[in-house]
Amino acid sequence: MNKLRYWLWLSLVFAGNSRKIWGFVNYYSSAENAYRALTAGSERLHLSSAEQKRLATDDLSYCDKLISEYRKKGIGIICYESPEYPAMLKLLSCPPAVLYYKGNIGCFRGRVAAAVVGARKTSEYGLFVCDKICRELVSAGILIVSGFAVGTDITAHLAAVSQNSPTACILGCGIDYNYPRENEKYRDAVLNSGGVFISEFPPGTSPKPGYFPIRNRILAGLSHGIIIIEASEKSGSLVTANIGIEEGRSVYCLPPANILSPAYAGNIMMLSEGAEPIYSISELIRSLKTDPIVQCVSEDEYDSGYETDIENETDEVIDDISEPDQTELASDEETEPAAEAAHEEPAVIVNDDAEKAAETNKDYSGLTDIQQKIINSLSKGELHADLLAEAVGTDAVTLMMELTELEIMGSITSLPGKMYRIK
Repeated sequence: MNKLRYWLWLSLVFAGNSRKIWGFVNYYSSAENAYRALTAGSERLHLSSAEQKRLATDDLSYCDKLISEYRKKGIGIICYESPEYPAMLKLLSCPPAVLYYKGNIGCFRGRVAAAVVGARKTSEYGLFVCDKICRELVSAGILIVSGFAVGTDITAHLAAVSQNSPTACILGCGIDYNYPRENEKYRDAVLNSGGVFISEFPPGTSPKPGYFPIRNRILAGLSHGIIIIEASEKSGSLVTANIGIEEGRSVYCLPPANILSPAYAGNIMMLSEGAEPIYSISELIRSLKTDPIVQCVSEDEYDSGYETDIENETDEVIDDISEPDQTELASDEETEPAAEAAHEEPAVIVNDDAEKAAETNKDYSGLTDIQQKIINSLSKGELHADLLAEAVGTDAVTLMMELTELEIMGSITSLPGKMYRIK
């Protein structure tokens, strides 16, 4: 609990999925050190007015109180350094600092996991194939992970429940929020079969369209492979698949039952871009179990702490990424009514935004003075972060914030060893 309180505090001051958390933790070597630096009021730290307000009002005693209250309500809470934290999530470029859950969080240990995604309004054929595939995956010992939405998601979960096997339901709202209402009747069945409900959002957070892409990154991160059942051109399933590809996960796709149907436009798109077609369930099982990411990851490998994978991933502190236009996300869940969230809306991590930023900043217009100096310095060749800080004339924390902003815009690329170059 001692470490948990610091991670929870960071997730309250910033969005739980904010890259700022990892910038500070990495820079100051631990969540506790980051807390002490932030509360010391260093002038070197650039915080928004909202972050400064939360920093002033939320203290450790408040975090301890929340942890106690959640546990009394049967809501589990773990942080990145908790032994129960799923190892696969630690491979994400921006893993959740804190997770809330109900049920058996340990169901991931020792199991290959597959995310099964698809439309809310799936065809009869799609639902039939989803049920058949998931039943056989479960029989082979593979854990089904999905988003607990109507349609494909709940079909996948119930295939596991029907065999009294655990399944993981990843929510785009607080763990205690009844959403979607149509699936409330299945919650106990999931828990009784050894399954788990997981959310990155604090209890009491109601669903919003922008939260589902955030949820989808956890879906992708928890899984060794992603299976697309039926997806339209703007399906939220493609967000999950694209995040999975970015994070090194394999994507498997059901061949379209009708190539002229817009319901399969997403399937056709993913297959044309290299997703593995599902022609045989036995071959799918073999491929999932022999995927390279399964061979290189074990729970024990990542129990030693965040330095294992974060140290070489990033050394940066950045501002939250703005939420993209909701029309661009067009996930299947967005047809549901949105409600106000209990906390300020977190940053949304969506790959399309970075690509669009790169397109609009190729001429490097609209950059800050420091960002322009960074571009000018890198125009002469690759440079180490320390040399860049010296050349630009700024401190390390500010530099990392600006470097990450430029990387998100697609203007520069980070290399191993804290080296950077123009993209």
